[in-house]
Amino acid sequence: MARGYAKMTLVGNLGADPALRYTPDGTPVVDLRMAVNTRTRKNDEVVDTVDWFNVSAWGSLAENAAEYLSKGSRLMVSGRFTSRQYESKEGEQRTSLDVRADDLLYLDPPAEDREAEAPKAEARPQARARR
Repeated sequence: MARGYAKMTLVGNLGADPALRYTPDGTPVVDLRMAVNTRTRKNDEVVDTVDWFNVSAWGSLAENAAEYLSKGSRLMVSGRFTSRQYESKEGEQRTSLDVRADDLLYLDPPAEDREAEAPKAEARPQARARR
């Protein structure tokens, strides 16, 4: 029987700054907490929901994410999806939605581009010293 593969693509925002760490053999891995907002209509009422995903990326993908992303960054993640059940500290059954990223696409412009797009304040004439 062939093995299955659950691939998922998410578009959302980071809920926290990336957490870069290294395995004992020196392989970089970054953990990302990603929020995906969904808007649906139920009985003429708009309902907004947020699903949270734990995303991990490895190798150079991890190092780049740690360098260029921060809380609030908008990105698209594509990768292998898994879910797991666990019991919280309060004894409640919870589900963790996990994605191991194969690809990350940064949807925000780089910081230098954001600064260039921002409206410029009018240049103030420099005061001249009188002698």
